[in-house]
Amino acid sequence: MNQNEKRVYLVQCLCPAGHCILAAAFVGDGAAERQRIAAKTLQGRIPHLVAKRRLNPWCGICHAALDDCRFAVGPTIYRTWADVHEAVMLLAHQIRKAAAN
Repeated sequence: MNQNEKRVYLVQCLCPAGHCILAAAFVGDGAAERQRIAAKTLQGRIPHLVAKRRLNPWCGICHAALDDCRFAVGPTIYRTWADVHEAVMLLAHQIRKAAAN
């Protein structure tokens, strides 16, 4: 992937076991500074979400504390929000179809 190529990136808050506690996405060019800012932005939202009781201060699977979590940023295979939307709608259709059987 070209460093200047636009992609949809995923920013994840991961517990030490690798469970995703919270994630966000953005369209970017892969610049390290943009990735750092995205991770810091997500990290900065966590205390507010915990205070509002919209996020538990631990991993719901292994109960690791949020203070022990790390942030990871990486590109997805998608280039645009339209690509993401198409994939999500296809997955939703497949889930509905499987649930009906």
